[in-house]
Formats: sequence, structure tokens, C-alpha cells
Amino acid sequence: MLVDDVQEMLHHRDALAALGHEYRPASLTSSHDQLFFRKVNPAGKRTHHLHVVARSSPKGYDHLAFRDYLRTHEAEAQAYAAMKLELAERFANERMRYVDEKAVYVDEPMARVRAWASTPQ
Repeated sequence: MLVDDVQEMLHHRDALAALGHEYRPASLTSSHDQLFFRKVNPAGKRTHHLHVVARSSPKGYDHLAFRDYLRTHEAEAQAYAAMKLELAERFANERMRYVDEKAVYVDEPMARVRAWASTPQ
């Protein structure tokens, strides 16, 4: 989610909590230009991640470009989904290892994604 003022979103924590989203201030993504919330089901399994990113942040552009790229490149989207499932299974009890391994995949195509996003679609 892109917003003009990330810190303003902190005023909406109670509303997000009422919807089941837990603010995670100590997460890797929480910073001055990004916040992270997660939703957990009754069994304790994470079901949703909500990244709140400043519209002015390059991270916001990258998140949306990557999302849109995968939406229009089915084979890469399927490979990405398969990789995430495989990593989730392999590192079910090692969250940081999962994040680090996934970053390798995401970092690799970003130059291609940015080039694609900068051309008229």
C-alpha cells in the first residue's frame, strides 16, 4: 500500500488491529518510509502481509513494478510462486533464512522489471 505519510498510518493501527492486522515494528521492513503489518489465523499461521510504503520511496515503485511485472509475465509469476512455496516448506522454522533466500530471487530480475516498468505498456 502506497501512502503519502507512513507515520500517519500509525494512527490507524487500532482500525487495522480490529481487522486482524498486527503491527510489527521490529520487522525487517519497518523503517521511516515503510511499515509492516501481518494477519495471523486462529491456528497461528500468517495469512496476510501488509506493507505500507511512502509514495516517495523507491521501495514503493519497486513493489508495484514487481507486482505488475508478475501479473503480465505468467511464467515468471508461476516460477516465483513455486519458489516461495518451496522456500516456505524448506525454511518453515527459519523466517530470516526464508526472507534472505527469497531476496536473492527478487533482486535478480529487478533490472529487467525496472526496464519493463519504464516503457509504455
